[in-house]
Amino acid sequence: MARDTRFEESITTADAFSNTLRDLLLAAHANGVDVAGAWECRSNGSDPDWEAVVTELAKDAGRAAAGE
Repeated sequence: MARDTRFEESITTADAFSNTLRDLLLAAHANGVDVAGAWECRSNGSDPDWEAVVTELAKDAGRAAAGE
């Protein structure tokens, strides 16, 4: 599998990573993808392999009322 470089210039900080991950999860969920669970990311190269766990959080009543 070839390395996908589309994010190399835009994800250079923890905030950029968090925002991109949020947008990815929201888009996948809106399109009917079940994003909950553990996801493996195998690099097939010298980069590290990762596992990400996605867990739906309970809405905070104050944040939900504010539309966040």
